[in-house]
Amino acid sequence: MQVTKKEMTSADCAPTLPERRLVLLGRKGVGKSAAANTILGGNGGFESGRPTEECSKRRIDQAGRRIIVVDTPGWEWYYPLNSTPEWVRRETLRSVSLCPPGPHVVLLVVRSCTSMTESYRRQIEEHL
Repeated sequence: MQVTKKEMTSADCAPTLPERRLVLLGRKGVGKSAAANTILGGNGGFESGRPTEECSKRRIDQAGRRIIVVDTPGWEWYYPLNSTPEWVRRETLRSVSLCPPGPHVVLLVVRSCTSMTESYRRQIEEHL
């Protein structure tokens, strides 16, 4: 009797997770809520078109997996980190606690038409 080995793929080795947890960060007005709605299949329930004042989360069950998305208030483009209002910093930190034990993904949302200058890159790094 000949024993054949099943070829192992990366999918065989990777543990399957019952859920995926995402936190969306970025400047104010870049489309974090719209991106969250898209991730959640177009009907996530996040209100887009007006500023997010506090973190909120939504979830859906899709293809046997729960997807949790946390939307956050954005930072103003003209605020360096040390001038960002305390409530924005507080809400950004709180976003992680809304998806225990923590997010699998922190997704930085930027406008596709934005030039990624060195100054903008440094600002993003400061806030992250």
